[in-house]
Amino acid sequence: MLPSCSPVPSRSGGRPTAREHRLRGAARLPAAALVFAVAAAAPVRAQETGGGAPPDSAAARPAGEAPAEREAPAGEAAWNPFAGFTTHALSNGVRVWFRELPGAADVSVSVGVPYGADQDPPGKEGTAHLLEHVLFSDHAGRSEQQIKDEIEGRGGRRNGITTWDHTWYYVTIGREHGTFAIEWLGRIVEPHRMDPELVDRNRRPVAVETNARPPGVAERLRLWLSPSWLRAPGFWRREFGLASPDDRTYDRWTSLQNIQPEDLQRFYESYYAPGAMVVTIVGDLPEQEALETAERAFGSLPARPVERLERALSPRSEATRRFYWSAGASARYQRRFRIVRPSPDDELRLVFLERYLSRRLSQRLRYGERKAIYSLRVSYTRRGPAAHLSIDARVLPDALAFADSVVDQELGALAAGEVDPEEWERDRTAVVDAWRTETRTPENLVFWTYRPFWDPDTHLDFPDPIGFAEDLSLSSLSAFAAPLFAEQNEISWLTRPLPFDEALLALAVAVWLWLVWRGAGWLLRTPVAMRDIRYVARLRYGLLYGLGVGLVFTAGAVVLGRLAYAGLERATLAWVLPLDDFALQAGAYGAMLAASAALLLAYLSLVPRKLLVFPDRILLKSLAYRSRVLEPGDIEFAAPARLLGAWRSRGLFGVRPLSLPLVRRGVLLQPTHGRALLLRTRDSAELLSVLAAWKPGLVVERLPRRERPAAPSEARPRAEPSTPEARESGAAPAAGKTSAATGTGASPAKGAAPRAGPPAFPEKARGAAVASKPGEGGGGSPGGVDDPGAALDDLDLDADLTPEQMRALGIPEP
Repeated sequence: MLPSCSPVPSRSGGRPTAREHRLRGAARLPAAALVFAVAAAAPVRAQETGGGAPPDSAAARPAGEAPAEREAPAGEAAWNPFAGFTTHALSNGVRVWFRELPGAADVSVSVGVPYGADQDPPGKEGTAHLLEHVLFSDHAGRSEQQIKDEIEGRGGRRNGITTWDHTWYYVTIGREHGTFAIEWLGRIVEPHRMDPELVDRNRRPVAVETNARPPGVAERLRLWLSPSWLRAPGFWRREFGLASPDDRTYDRWTSLQNIQPEDLQRFYESYYAPGAMVVTIVGDLPEQEALETAERAFGSLPARPVERLERALSPRSEATRRFYWSAGASARYQRRFRIVRPSPDDELRLVFLERYLSRRLSQRLRYGERKAIYSLRVSYTRRGPAAHLSIDARVLPDALAFADSVVDQELGALAAGEVDPEEWERDRTAVVDAWRTETRTPENLVFWTYRPFWDPDTHLDFPDPIGFAEDLSLSSLSAFAAPLFAEQNEISWLTRPLPFDEALLALAVAVWLWLVWRGAGWLLRTPVAMRDIRYVARLRYGLLYGLGVGLVFTAGAVVLGRLAYAGLERATLAWVLPLDDFALQAGAYGAMLAASAALLLAYLSLVPRKLLVFPDRILLKSLAYRSRVLEPGDIEFAAPARLLGAWRSRGLFGVRPLSLPLVRRGVLLQPTHGRALLLRTRDSAELLSVLAAWKPGLVVERLPRRERPAAPSEARPRAEPSTPEARESGAAPAAGKTSAATGTGASPAKGAAPRAGPPAFPEKARGAAVASKPGEGGGGSPGGVDDPGAALDDLDLDADLTPEQMRALGIPEP
C-alpha cells in the first residue's frame, strides 16, 4: 500500500499548476475510490450534468470507440481533458501523473527519462538509443518476441523513442489489461543484464534506424578531413552556445560498434534513476488500483542519486539573418526566436502561441483573399535548456513582401497588445476547442509527456494548457511576446528562387573559371620567343615514384582544399550570407572562386614538368603556367648522378629528387642558390651534351663534394708562440699563403698594418689539400677537392682578424 497524503489544492478549478505545489505522495485513496464508485453507479445520461466529467461513457458507444465530442449547455463548463490529473511520489522517488477517464476504452501508460542522445559519451554515440532497444529485448526468462507479444497479442501497441534530451516509453492497451500494461512497462525499465550477445543482436536494428553502415574509403576520407575543430559550429552551438554531439565528428557505425555492455550498464545506472522518472497513467482505472500497481512495478526499482546536468549556455545577443538563392518555384521563409531556460508558464505560453499564430497566419495568408502561402508551420522546439519558436512557410515568390509584412503585423500587434479583443477571444476559443477535439483519448493525453512536457524539473505536475489558455489574458501574453519577438532575438533565413535559369548560372560559372584561368596564365607565363628554342625535354618520374609523388601531391591538395573550404565557409557565414543582394553575393562567391583557382594554380606550379633550353636561359616549366628561369650565372654545375651519389655529394636535404635514378644515371642540376635538382629525361646523356654546348664548363664528370662550414669542434684555438722570435715570425704571414687560405688571390696593400696572425693551419689538412691532383673528383670545377682553395675554405683562418685587418688583406667582410 502507498502512504496516503492529501493533494495540494490548486488555485483555480481544481487545475494543478507547477507554481502552486510540489511533489505529492499518493492522493487520498479512499476519496478517489468514492468518486469512482459514484461515477460508476450514475446513469449514463447523468454525465450531461457534470462540469468536469467526460462527455459520454463506454455503455453508450461500441467498444474501442473514442468518447464523442459534445457541446456544453449554457452556463456549463466545457469538458477539459487536462484537468483532474493528480501527482504522486512512489517510495523510491518515481513521480506518477494519474488521470482517471471513466468510460475510456483504452489505458495508456508512459515512462520518461530526461536524458537522451546528448548524453552519449564521445566516441560511443548511440548509447542512449542502443540501450532503449536492449531494454525491449530478452529479460527475466522471456524472449524479445514473447515480451512484445504480451502487448501486441492483447491488441495493444508499444514503442520507445530516443530524442536529444529525453527517452520515452509508452504502451496503449484495452482498459481490461490496464494494470498488466503498468507492470509490463515497469519490467521494461527495470535493471537488465547487459548480455554481450544481446547487445550485439541489437546493434543492427539501431544501425538501420540511424542509417549507419561500415565506412568506406570516401566516408573515412570525409571523417579524416572534418575533425571537430575544423567544422563550423552547428545551429545550437552557434545561436545558443550549447555543446552537443552535433559538433563532434564521428562515424555512426564505428561508434555503435564501440559501445560495450559495460557502457550501457553505466549509462543506465547514471541516468535511469527512479528520482528522474515520470510515469503517466491515463484511462478507465481506479486510482487506488493504478497506484498500487505502479508501486509494485516502478516503486521496486532500486533508488539511486539523480544525475543533475547543468548545460552551459551563451546565446547570441544579436539577430542572425541569412539570405539564399536556389532553384525552385517557391521561396522558403523561416523565422525563429530564441528562448533560454523556459519556465513552466513560459512553456505553456509557447505551446499556446504555436496554435494561435498558426491559426492567425493561415487565416490571412493561406485562406484570405490573397493566397500567398501554401504551407505553414509554427512550432516550438526545445533541446535541453535552449528552445526556439519558429515560423516556417513556403511562399509564392511574388507575394514574399506581402507575407513578410503580414507576419510583422501579427507579431507586432501581439507584442504591443493591439489585437482586437473580439478577434482575440474568438481565436483563443478556437485554439482551446481544437485541443479538446484532438485530446480525447488516453493516448492523446499521454503523448503530451513526449512533447513538450517531458522535463520533470520544469513541470512538477501535469500541465493544463486548456485551463491556462482560458485564464490567459492578452496583456500577459503581450508582456511575454514583446521581448520574445525583439529584433535582437530573431534568427531568420530566406531562400528565394534564382533570378534566372540554373543552366545560365552554370554557364556563368564556367566562363568565369575560364577567364580566371586565362588571366592567371597571362600573369604567370614567362614571355619567351619560342622560335629560339634549342631543346625540349619532358621530365620522367618513373612509374612507382610517379605514383607515390602523385598520391602525396593529391593528398596535399585535398588537405589544402579542405582548409581553404573551412576558411571560406566561415567567411560565408560571417560576411556573405547576411547580404540581402544577389549581385553582391554573386560577386563574393566569384571572388572566392577566383581565389580558389589561384590557390590551385599556385599548388600545381610546384611540380616541374618540362625543361626548355633557350640561348640565354633555361626554363623549368611546371604543370601550371609558372616557369622557373635559370640563366647561365644561376647554375653552378650539371653532372650525371645516381640518387645515392647525389645524396653523398649534396646531402639528404640538399637534393630535390624529381626522379629516382638508382641504376641508370640521371642529371644533377645545381643552382647557385637552393637545392640541387635530380631529374631524368628520355635521354639524359643527350641533355648533358646540350647543357655542355649551352655553357662551356657547366657539365662536370664527377660530382663535387658538398661544401659545408666547419663544425665548432674542428676550429682549433691559435697557439701562442713560446719565444719572441716565433711571435715575430708569426705576426706577418706570407702574402701568397694568405691568398691561398682566403681564396681571394689578392695580396696585402702596400703600407698595410701587419696582420695580427691567423690561427695556425693544421698540417694534416694542409697536406691533404696539397696532395690532391688536379682533375680528381671535380673536373677542375670550383669547389672540387682538387682545388686547394676549396679545401682551405673549410677552415676559418681569419676568425681573429679585425675588420681593419680584413680590409687591409683584401678579404671581404662577412
